[in-house]
Amino acid sequence: MKHTLYTLLFTFLLIPVSVLAQHGAVSGTLIDNGDNKPLSSVTVAVKERSGKVVTGAVANSRGMFVVHTIPVGDYILECRLIGYDTLRHRVKITENDTLRVGALKMRQSSVRGKDVVVEEMAPRVEVKGDTMEYNSSQFKTDNNAPAEDMIKKMPGIDVSNGQVKAQGEQVKRVLVDGKPFFGDDPTTTLKNIPSDIIDRVQVFDQMSDQSQFTRFDDGERNKTLNIVTKADKRTGQFGKVYGGYGTDDRYTAGGNVNYFKNDTRLSVLLLSNNINQQNFSIQDILGAMGGGGGMMGQMMNNSMRMFGAGGRGGRSYGGGGGISDFTVNQSDGITASHGLGLNYSDSFGKSFNLSGSYFFNLTDNKANQTTNRQTFLGDNITQLAQQESDKNTKNINHRFNLRADYSIDSMSSILFTPRFTWQSNDRNNLTATNTTSNDTLLNSSNNTTTNNSSAYNINADLLYRLRFETEGRTFSINATTSARNNSGDQNTFSPNTYFLNSVLVADTIQQFTPTSGKQKTIGANASYTEPLAKNHQLQLSYNVNNTVNESDKKTYTADTATKQLTFLNPRLSNTTSSTYFTQRPGFTYKFTLEPEKDTTQQQNQGMFGVMMFGAGGRPPGGRDMPGMGGMGGNVGAWIFSIGADYLLASLSTDQTYPVASAAKRTYQHILPSFSITTRPTMFSNIRFNYRTSANQPSIQQLQNVLDNSNALQLSIGNPNLDLEVTHSLSINYGTFNVKSASGFFTMANVNFTQDKIITATTIATADTVVALPSVAPIRLGNGVQLSQPINRNGYANGNFFIVYSFPWEPFDGFKINLNTNGNVSYTRDLSLINSAENIANTTIITPSIGLSSNISSNTDFTLSGSSSINRQRNSIRSDLDQTYYTHTIRSSATFIVRDSSAWLDGWLFTGDFSYIITKGLASGYNQSIPLLNFGIGKRILDDRGEIKLSVFDALNQNSSIVRNVGSGYIEDVRTTVLQRYFLLNFTYNLRMFGK
Repeated sequence: MKHTLYTLLFTFLLIPVSVLAQHGAVSGTLIDNGDNKPLSSVTVAVKERSGKVVTGAVANSRGMFVVHTIPVGDYILECRLIGYDTLRHRVKITENDTLRVGALKMRQSSVRGKDVVVEEMAPRVEVKGDTMEYNSSQFKTDNNAPAEDMIKKMPGIDVSNGQVKAQGEQVKRVLVDGKPFFGDDPTTTLKNIPSDIIDRVQVFDQMSDQSQFTRFDDGERNKTLNIVTKADKRTGQFGKVYGGYGTDDRYTAGGNVNYFKNDTRLSVLLLSNNINQQNFSIQDILGAMGGGGGMMGQMMNNSMRMFGAGGRGGRSYGGGGGISDFTVNQSDGITASHGLGLNYSDSFGKSFNLSGSYFFNLTDNKANQTTNRQTFLGDNITQLAQQESDKNTKNINHRFNLRADYSIDSMSSILFTPRFTWQSNDRNNLTATNTTSNDTLLNSSNNTTTNNSSAYNINADLLYRLRFETEGRTFSINATTSARNNSGDQNTFSPNTYFLNSVLVADTIQQFTPTSGKQKTIGANASYTEPLAKNHQLQLSYNVNNTVNESDKKTYTADTATKQLTFLNPRLSNTTSSTYFTQRPGFTYKFTLEPEKDTTQQQNQGMFGVMMFGAGGRPPGGRDMPGMGGMGGNVGAWIFSIGADYLLASLSTDQTYPVASAAKRTYQHILPSFSITTRPTMFSNIRFNYRTSANQPSIQQLQNVLDNSNALQLSIGNPNLDLEVTHSLSINYGTFNVKSASGFFTMANVNFTQDKIITATTIATADTVVALPSVAPIRLGNGVQLSQPINRNGYANGNFFIVYSFPWEPFDGFKINLNTNGNVSYTRDLSLINSAENIANTTIITPSIGLSSNISSNTDFTLSGSSSINRQRNSIRSDLDQTYYTHTIRSSATFIVRDSSAWLDGWLFTGDFSYIITKGLASGYNQSIPLLNFGIGKRILDDRGEIKLSVFDALNQNSSIVRNVGSGYIEDVRTTVLQRYFLLNFTYNLRMFGK
């Protein structure tokens, strides 16, 4: 018996050895079927017939690939490259042998060809190097739904509050077939591309154009989505038109039309409404920010907006699944928006790609705000400021973007990216403020301001890229220039009263302030990369930049004789220019440690394994492809990068009015960097980064002039500010289980800033005179604040994010996607209040969970919940430490009846509900807000038309409350929002493909 047991044990021990020995390999070369040139960066996956990925590799710059340690058996070799049809080739792996498949030809997808081999059902998610790819066929949405509705069903992707997040990071760019679509505007793309033309969605980190070419990471990464369209949908016309009218004269109208013919793409979109539906990016509507500012104006840059309660109103009634999406809403209050967008892209042969977009946007925003601010002073003193404001802001914006990419030959290319923005802004603001301390009135003000301004901004980058015959040897130079010009004028009328020991002192500010500013920048960044030895590479770089700022502010007050606003007040006027000149020579050394078992693969893939060109670069076939994150290397490889820049900077300021003065300061800093990346498995990656950066103060922060546009909150610049130097550390880890389609991602980062520019505030507890260098003494009435930027050490912040997503089928046919998230952020902020340093330590903990259905295209629902715990601790007033909470539940549902025998066939029912609870705010600001919206409609005209009656805020409970937290103060802001209205809307979807 014992002998039998020993024999069995020995047999089992031999089984793994036998299994490990039964492996083979496959090798080959991938070329373009048109010109027979090799294709680099092709992802090669070895799949079982079931679709399960066994292993894989990536073709090197010569198109060669080798895949090792493949178990013996029959497989499908799947080759993918953006811009080409997927190639599938059946292979039979034999023991201890390398199957040489020779040259495999891939066909450019513009030829509308089909895949070489018809495969079984595609997997939900595939991982290809640094790219995660979702197959649209596995995510059920209504045919008329926008891309946004499909993407939010995908594991690890969240669409809420007007933002798209993937793997815990905000998506900054959405491409269509590897090309820009309406510039860098994810919102516009996802709301105007229909889901039924999508084949795949890819998620990756896109580096800057120059880094994509050199493959040396400069730290500039954007989380990017690339929408790959179906081959049979790349020629045709599609879009939608819609219009609706409702109670309280609410209206919406607009549409989009897209013309696709292979590489030629032309899109037009229009919108006009007064229901807070904007659907344009933040850069188009910055001037329309009619609210959201609280009471601090420009000093609010040092605060954090902790959360908002309630909805500000507005829904996307342009057809599709219904009213469940909370429309992008960048301004508080009620906004009427009118917009026009144009997008064009085309390829001219294999050497020239062109894309461009134009936006026009006009907004008219009306906002009423009530603000309650507590400011903490030393000695147990707290000031309470209560403010009521009415604002009306009209903004006009034009924006133009162009991207021209030209391949001179197979070794060199030029990329030209000019951008132009012009904006005008008219703002009227009526504000009443009372300040108290211990229930004693300190001051009051009634402020009326009108502001008219306009500005334009032009910038352009010209990138030249050259690679040599020696693999890994490259040269690139990026020249950049920009010009900015703004001008405006402000009229201020402000009667003010101050109380001191029951004595009332009154004054009135009446002034006219014209302003103008200019900024000109010219610079260049040159980079040379050289292979030192196998798996070792060096980059030498040199960056030079010169920025000139000019700022002119003139304030005219009443002449004592004529009473007209003709007296130029030197205390409130200033003319200053600054020149910031930098030189940054630097180096980066990169080396790769390859796993020993893959020596043959190392020889074929080389140390530049994954990509030679990276994102936006041009493979030999001449096709565009989106940039991956540059993970590089093989599975098990470690890539180390270490470098440093030597910053030589000078900051010169020249004041010519009211008195002439000049100053020049020079700075020298060593800015080190270090990174490690690795892929433990084919479906996981780890990235660690340490970087340093320097930031100069703005011309407004340097300008030594008093700003009294808010008579109770004065501010003045500081010409003695130094540079900020920030040390940043981050680590990212992600892994994905292809079989179960579950993903786990985590990210942590921390930043430490030396000489952080913070705010020093003087708050008068009596009639006070403040003396500052180089300016006349400043008188402060009781309770009036004076703020000035200063440098201070000790600022830090950090963030930790974790997300786990997976599909779940609790019972047969009932499929849902689950996303669980956790976020912890910490900020150590500093400020000076009456010369006492306050350190505000703020911690925010936000767990959340969400689920979305994946049952059918006719049934769709979502459910999510989150809690946010906000905790602030102050060093000078621990008795006023704050802890407050917000709890949110959101749900939405859409159901379309599909039964030709039923009279309800084609009817649709939509609804969404949110319930928000806030606790710990100021008295009167804690609320429980239920927000209910629903609609009923009918599909007509062969399912292309839809007529729907909707109601927004059916319970008439909508409200908007925001808490802003800064070092030394907390404020709660309540803003006007849209409330209940009904809307009858008609939508018609355009579809005509193949013509």
